[in-house]
Amino acid sequence: SAGLVAPHLSSNCPGVGANSVCIVFCADGYEGDAVVYMCMGGQFVGQGLPTCVAVPCEYDFPDGFGVTHTCDGVGTDGTCLAECGPGYAYDAGSSPQTFTCTSSGQFVGTSPACLGIPCGALQLPEEYEGLDCGGKRFGQTCLVGCAVGWTLVGAPATFACGASGSFEGDLPTCAPNQCSGMPVGEDLAVSGDCASLTTGQNCTVACAPGYTGVAQVWECSTSGALVGTLPTCSRLPCTGGLSISSVMYSHACDNILFGDTCAVACGVGYELERDATIQTWRCVWDAKAKALVVTGTPPDCKPLPCFESFPIGSDFQHDCLGIGTGGSCEVQCPLGFDGPVEIFSCSANRQIQGVRPVCAPKPCPPRPVDNVTDTCDGIRFGDAPCLASCAEGFTGPASVWTCALDLGGGGNVSLQGDVPECEPVACTEGFPIGVQYVHACIGILTHESCTVSCSEFWGFVGTPAELTCGTSGRLEGDLPVCEDPQARYMIDVKLVAENVDYVKLTADVVLLDAFKQAIVESLLVVGPSWLTTNRIALELLAGSVVIKAGILSPGVVDATDYVSDTASNAAALVENITAALAGAPGLDAARVGPLAINGPSIQLRL
Repeated sequence: SAGLVAPHLSSNCPGVGANSVCIVFCADGYEGDAVVYMCMGGQFVGQGLPTCVAVPCEYDFPDGFGVTHTCDGVGTDGTCLAECGPGYAYDAGSSPQTFTCTSSGQFVGTSPACLGIPCGALQLPEEYEGLDCGGKRFGQTCLVGCAVGWTLVGAPATFACGASGSFEGDLPTCAPNQCSGMPVGEDLAVSGDCASLTTGQNCTVACAPGYTGVAQVWECSTSGALVGTLPTCSRLPCTGGLSISSVMYSHACDNILFGDTCAVACGVGYELERDATIQTWRCVWDAKAKALVVTGTPPDCKPLPCFESFPIGSDFQHDCLGIGTGGSCEVQCPLGFDGPVEIFSCSANRQIQGVRPVCAPKPCPPRPVDNVTDTCDGIRFGDAPCLASCAEGFTGPASVWTCALDLGGGGNVSLQGDVPECEPVACTEGFPIGVQYVHACIGILTHESCTVSCSEFWGFVGTPAELTCGTSGRLEGDLPVCEDPQARYMIDVKLVAENVDYVKLTADVVLLDAFKQAIVESLLVVGPSWLTTNRIALELLAGSVVIKAGILSPGVVDATDYVSDTASNAAALVENITAALAGAPGLDAARVGPLAINGPSIQLRL
């Protein structure tokens, strides 16, 4: 029967004789087909052992509070484990247990002793309260409601002790209760939200404006009352002084405490108006300025007039008469003087106080007038007069000028006096000399101009030039450059007419022409046959009327002869010119004494 023995097998083969048959089949608790064996030659021969499958147990599974197992589907002779499931723990002395499936279909073993895991204390916000939730184990429940100070809205909530050792559930709705009993006091400033606090909320109770102290926090307690400590508040002083002039008023209001009063009267140098009274002011809180201020109505005070130390004398002018205490006035230099304007004030002792200005006479600005000079440089208001006279080149009476106030007001000064009437004088020197020049410069006045051209009659060429009568009485400017394209011989004859007024002579064109004509005719009388008026150029010079005649000679021989004849007949020439001038019409108007002709002097040049 060797090989036929196994826990899952059973047979009737033991004791079977030779050549006999027996049956091998599955043992109790196993399922499978039996196999026939024969005892041959001292051993069993068959078609293999039967295939046996263990039958699962169906009875006496592990059980108990919180027990779990792995026995489902375990067959005969199989084992499984019984232990405490999630949320449970082993009781003292207990542990996981092994169960065995027997052939009878029943499990054999002892279930472990399990206890539910205990939940920790239920942690809730302050507005909630657990009802008999202590000592709960997994699977057990309790109710959660509202704590004192809150009101339940709806039903309490059920919380269960979970497998993790924590309670699980949804919180109920709890509404906080509103508190009453807000603190009051004139020295307190209670924030507005203190009136509507609910359980657990807080607000600040501080000192009111005008007081100082440390603010305190008050809380709405579960009892429905506001609880906290009142701040210790003390009054603050008004440090800003009065909002009105401290000079006009007298008071003892500095640093008075909030709510206190003080008297405001008129200050030194002031007095109450008729029927006016001293006023009471109070230290109050100004909400707009957020500061303590002393406020009230100022008394009706008027300044007392000053009556001493007025600036006096002609050195100043001012508007200080009648000013009262606290008033000011201007003290300034009189008209015609320069200096700062100084501000004087009326002090409480009724004296005028200030620094007197330092005044200096104003300088007169220049008075520019054409053709006039003056001695007024640096003259100031009040100085001695100065002299204005005609400038060089002009003639007329002088005038006296004075540095005086402008008639238009304003305190300005200017040079005042008649403007000299100045007339220009005629130039007497610097006239062009020589037959090469042609001009109309005789008789021009100061600053007037004349044109000097080259004589086309004598054959000279050149660009004309301008001469100006200068203030010195002399013609100024460059003469034109006159070129003679042909070489000629020039005879200069110079005579002097005594006792003839040059100014009168040149001022009268008709008289001047008659004078010149008499000279030319005299020269022709004593001259050679070739001499004509076209060859004579006449020029008059100032002084005792110097007469210069330029005579152009056709040749050196003729010129030499003329010079010789003129020298030998000088007396005849002088006599002839004297007679001619004496007979010239109107010449007496230019004579200042007996007419006399001196000369001539004669010079020959190329």
